[in-house]
This record gives sequence, C-alpha cells and structure tokens, in this order.
Amino acid sequence: MGDPGSRRINARKAAARRYQREHPGSTYAHAYGQASPAESLTGSWARSWDAGRYRAALLSSSGAVVDASARLSEAIPGSRSDADQLRLLDGATFGQWLGLEMNWLHMVGELRSGSLPMPESTLPSFDVDEPVFPDPLTDTTGLEEAAAVLAETVQMVEWARAANQHPDVEPAGFGEAAAQVRQVFEWVCPTSAAQQAATRTANRRAAVSLRLPRQALRRQI
Repeated sequence: MGDPGSRRINARKAAARRYQREHPGSTYAHAYGQASPAESLTGSWARSWDAGRYRAALLSSSGAVVDASARLSEAIPGSRSDADQLRLLDGATFGQWLGLEMNWLHMVGELRSGSLPMPESTLPSFDVDEPVFPDPLTDTTGLEEAAAVLAETVQMVEWARAANQHPDVEPAGFGEAAAQVRQVFEWVCPTSAAQQAATRTANRRAAVSLRLPRQALRRQI
C-alpha cells in the first residue's frame, strides 16, 4: 500500500511529468514546483484545495500582469514609431485593467470562501469598463522582460485549470481572465519562437528561485 507521504510524493511527480508534457520546454524543477499532491486527496478537502489554487493563481497573476504592464510602459519612449508607442500605451492600459480585474476576482473569491461568507448582494463589484485591446505591434524588440513575466503568468493560470479535479469550483470569470492573459502574451510575442524563448527565460528564473531556499537552508545546517 505504501505510506500516505510516499503516495503524495509519487502523485506530485506524476503531476509534474504531465505538466511537462502539456507545457513543452518546461524544466522538471519548474513543473515539480507547479505540481501539487491534489490527485491523492478526496472529499471536501480536495475541493477546497482546488478552489484555493484558483485564488492563489489569481492573486499571483494579478500582480504579475501589472508588473508586465509597467514594463510595457517603460518601453514606450525611444525610437519606435508613433503608432507602436500608442499601441504599447494601449497594451499597458489593458494589462493594468486586467490585473485589477484579477485582483477583484481573487478578493471576491476570498470573501465567498471565508468561515462566514458574505451575502452575494454585499460583495464588491468591478465597474471598470474593459479597454480596447491594442492592434498588433510592428516592432517587439526590447519587450523581453515583459514577455518573460507574461510567460510565467500564462503557466500559472493554465496550470490552475489543468490541475483542477473539480471544475465546479472554478471562479466565475477565471476562464476569461486566463484567456486574456494569453492574449496579451501572444500580442507581446506574436511568433512561436518568441513565445518559446520567453517561456524558457521564465522557466530558468523559476528554477533558480527554487534552488535559492535550498542553498540558504544548507548554509544554515
């Protein structure tokens, strides 16, 4: 039978390998970090686990999208055409709006999941009109940092859906927000080569971030 700890570890390893198959170019370290032992869980606790994964993805992704938008704003000045400068401004504006919407989705999810859930009529609303999505850029040079942040964000939101065993716990609006994150990513990286390069950069950084705590722990021992 094996002990519960071993079963959870094996389930997480299997989830990591599946993540790598679904996300070509992902390192095992990154995939293992994204994986969870939810497959070995059952009942209400597993449902709560899945719901919490969605809320965590919304919180992390909202900040990441805002960060990427700031990097788009920083890229506006320079030798770009006037048309591309306006498109970058539109892209940064759309990203800021998307980040705010995802943060609102996270907040509403937390309020609904508390020990004393708030009545639906008292939940805060998000009454900000969606900006127009920008036209394609003619020049995407210098957007590598924004692209790497968006690549990581795409993986976060898509993994939350891929790892979910209980579709009914997906928050309303999550699927649309995830699709919009990918839409922004593909706008910044319009070719498959650019998308793969950004994903590799994001995965390398994730692998480094996984190693740092272990190295710090070894120094303390």
